[in-house]
Amino acid sequence: MEKILKRLQTLRKNKEQGFSLLEMLIVLIVVALLMVILIPNISSQRDRIDEQGKANITEIVHSQAQAYQMVEGAGPVSLDTLVSSGYLTDKQADEAVKRMDGINSRADTVQ
Repeated sequence: MEKILKRLQTLRKNKEQGFSLLEMLIVLIVVALLMVILIPNISSQRDRIDEQGKANITEIVHSQAQAYQMVEGAGPVSLDTLVSSGYLTDKQADEAVKRMDGINSRADTVQ
């Protein structure tokens, strides 16, 4: 009888030490479902941020080009001219080249 009790205690201790296969499966399913929900949201959020950044840099460049044209009385102006005149920073000009449609280099004109 004593042997049987010891054996039962040993089995209980061994059972409490780890997770069962079913518990691990449930956790994996929950994690997979969370990933299925979150990953598309993250990628769509990134797309929205990129579009907003493009709109912002376009607005900055156009407003600074208009300011330059009003002050200097000049026609279309290049990004290099806006940078050298202090209307744009180098970083803003580089972002404009990356993001704006129709601008492939800093020598391209902005209207």
